[in-house]
Amino acid sequence: MKKVAGFSLLAFAVVTWVIAASLPFLGLTLAETAIGTTVIVVLGEGAFWLSMFFLGSQYWHNVRNFFRCRFASNSSSSKENCAQDI
Repeated sequence: MKKVAGFSLLAFAVVTWVIAASLPFLGLTLAETAIGTTVIVVLGEGAFWLSMFFLGSQYWHNVRNFFRCRFASNSSSSKENCAQDI
């Protein structure tokens, strides 16, 4: 049950970021866009961290390693470590 809640919250977090990125193109006023983006980003971040709580530390390490390897420097040692971590 915890995994279902965790993955549902993770999906909600991704959807909130997509909505936040699309708000400036909806023709809203600047104030509405700013308030809407702030609320949606805070909800999305809360959902992400709550999903990591439900999913456990292994999923957090998977997410962290994915982004660490994605943005690693071009040195060969860091790329080799990424291949081993994933």
